[in-house]
Amino acid sequence: GKHRDLSESYGRLVDAGLVEVDRDVFIGWTAPSRSRSVGTVSVLMKVMTISAVLDSPDVPERLVDYCLYAQAAHLALGFNPGTDRRGKEYDGLLSRFPERTEMESLLRRMSLHIRGGVPRTLTRPVIVRR
Repeated sequence: GKHRDLSESYGRLVDAGLVEVDRDVFIGWTAPSRSRSVGTVSVLMKVMTISAVLDSPDVPERLVDYCLYAQAAHLALGFNPGTDRRGKEYDGLLSRFPERTEMESLLRRMSLHIRGGVPRTLTRPVIVRR
């Protein structure tokens, strides 16, 4: 992005032990849209996208990290739409993020939410290689 680097964000998540390096994951910014969702994920295609709304110097890096982590949590759970435990497992993963409560409060103040969906058109793809 212009102001935030998703590969750096991913690296911070790896360094914090929140995610493992996955060289097959594609991370990119979505084009601006009306959606209030912070990102999308395709578990089968291993694609995570983050809303370009977050690519701003006014948005804390830690918030971008949290939003990317929320998408990575979907990838970590894998594809299993038939399970009743998915919500609890996802919430458990999100709880590992140290400032979760503060980040979710900030998202509410920005009228944004964490909810995965189908990736839209990507802008400026970022491929993470560590």
